[in-house]
Amino acid sequence: MSRFAAAALVLLSAAATARGPADAQTLVPRALEDWQAWVLKGKEFHRCPFLAGSNTADAGSYRCVWPERLLLNLDAHGGTFSQRWQVYTESWVALPGDLERWPQAVSVDGAPAAIVARSDLPYARLTAGSHLLSGRFAWEARPETLAIPTQTALLDLVVDGRAVLQPERPGGRLALGRQGTAAEPRRLDVQVYRLVEDDIPLRLVTRLRLRAAGDAREEQLARVLPAGFIPVSLEGGLPARLEPDGQLRVQVRAGRFELVLKARQAQPSATLSLSKDPGPARDEVWSFAANDRLRVAAAEGVAGIDPGQANVPEDWRGYPAFRMAPGSELRIVERSRGLANSDQNRLRLRRRLWLDFDHGGFTAVDEVSGTLRRDWRLAMREPYRLASARIGTESLLVTALHPRQKRALSCVVPPCSSAYWRAARTRTGHCPQPAGRTASRGRRASSICRRAIV
Repeated sequence: MSRFAAAALVLLSAAATARGPADAQTLVPRALEDWQAWVLKGKEFHRCPFLAGSNTADAGSYRCVWPERLLLNLDAHGGTFSQRWQVYTESWVALPGDLERWPQAVSVDGAPAAIVARSDLPYARLTAGSHLLSGRFAWEARPETLAIPTQTALLDLVVDGRAVLQPERPGGRLALGRQGTAAEPRRLDVQVYRLVEDDIPLRLVTRLRLRAAGDAREEQLARVLPAGFIPVSLEGGLPARLEPDGQLRVQVRAGRFELVLKARQAQPSATLSLSKDPGPARDEVWSFAANDRLRVAAAEGVAGIDPGQANVPEDWRGYPAFRMAPGSELRIVERSRGLANSDQNRLRLRRRLWLDFDHGGFTAVDEVSGTLRRDWRLAMREPYRLASARIGTESLLVTALHPRQKRALSCVVPPCSSAYWRAARTRTGHCPQPAGRTASRGRRASSICRRAIV
């Protein structure tokens, strides 16, 4: 079931809303209106809602159909089905059934419709607009399961005249005749956790934890983003769509689910506020992730809480957390800009040397560990040349600082890395120390070393 909604729809433009193409045409100069069909030929998907943060040139980033509730009334000899679809541009839509249980007498808005097989499933071609698909099934004995389109999350199932309270859908198919032991009342509990990431622009990650009971249905959640933020992406285990007014439309079913909404700040502001109007949850828990490379800042204005006691997501528990009630304001206070002198790199070097049997050179392995706060390159100067570096078993990329200085190489290295280099033994019994902080591979660049290094 979680496969139905690997990604959720976010409507970010007027052309992608249910208001249809008529509103989108107002953005096109009058002199060019007659050219729209020609320009969009083969690219009609641009009229559809798209997945925020995806490649807008890729047709797979758009969702041109939106299913509503599927109604199934089945018995031992067959049954009927009906479902309404919202279509933004002419598209294929999937019907319940498969090659073995093929739908019969299918109609679109009451008119007979042609059904074709695509990937062994029945499909109908629908034009832009709202359409009602209906049809029937016929069988000698009711099957144990029935294929259901993966896009469809909401359905009502009636078997032998009795409503199935909680239909089960193992493996993308609908189990027929399975009925819950008792009717559960409808209930939806929402917990809201937000992470404020100090960046340019300021970023906000919102996790909505949903616990639903009762039958499958569609819920409308109040505005889910604070004022001043623009949605970037929406992901989760349920079909969801962000409406133009900021409300979240979710097709829920019984169980526990999580939706992740990412947003960015539209205009720089040091004060973040939660609306006084009721939101999806009674109160929220916010965390603040400082960015010391950008500035030294802290969050103030709201009392802090223990992240563990507040059930903050595990990967956020290292940040300070605050409980936000309606109308609360969180202020980001800047202490200083950039890194202070005390925020230098803290690195440790462990070097191991192996002398050759002929005493003509030696092999070295350097292990660098610690914390990098700035200067994310660890460079080697002449006469040494960095041979290789790795973290564990993963090799790191070695690049040249200047094209003309072929021997001056640097390596983009996080801490806890190791590197290899080899040097010739000098006349005095020592080889020059590398100028950088990583290991290197030396070669003769002057009369200091007696021979070139392989």
